[in-house]
Amino acid sequence: MESAQFRPDRESRFRRRLQLFVYRQDGREIKTMLINISGRGCQLAPAEPLSVDEQVRIEIPRLGSIAATIRWSAEGKAGAEFVPQSDVWEETSKRNL
Repeated sequence: MESAQFRPDRESRFRRRLQLFVYRQDGREIKTMLINISGRGCQLAPAEPLSVDEQVRIEIPRLGSIAATIRWSAEGKAGAEFVPQSDVWEETSKRNL
């Protein structure tokens, strides 16, 4: 079994505490705390649970909007994978928030 410290998707994560909003497909706005971010996704602490495979839009201050799919949700946190064709994909993958 490969050690988590050598997994490429975990190497480039940046810890950040940033308040933002997540928008559900029905338009509801959820106050959320961003915990960490990478070029492929982020970890969130939303005010209400998000469902696995749910499609959301994340509003990132100073960057804009990015589409994402919720990949896991447990104990008040959720992992989101960015959709590459969304608005700020390039900015998020290049910029250290």
